[in-house]
Amino acid sequence: MKDDLFSVQALLDSVNMRNKENTLIRDLTIGERKIIALIKFVVCNKSRCVLQNLFLGMSEMEVKKANVLLVEISTYTDVYLIEPTTYGFEICDRIEYLSDNQ
Repeated sequence: MKDDLFSVQALLDSVNMRNKENTLIRDLTIGERKIIALIKFVVCNKSRCVLQNLFLGMSEMEVKKANVLLVEISTYTDVYLIEPTTYGFEICDRIEYLSDNQ
């Protein structure tokens, strides 16, 4: 994707956050901030994505929205999740699960 307004709007639409388009960062939840960061990542089209504790502090609905974006990202880049949960791993090519017991 190109770094353009239409790409950002399409991604906001894909996670039902178009109404947040002109919201100040301080007025967003932690989960919404993380989703916006993912959208920025997708638009910038990086070749590798390393995400640590992405789902920490997110509501269940925000986790679902983030997973939609992870699917989009995973189609053209490597996604590395470092998580204490199993959220999002269904889209990963390789999984290394780290628990508190290790």
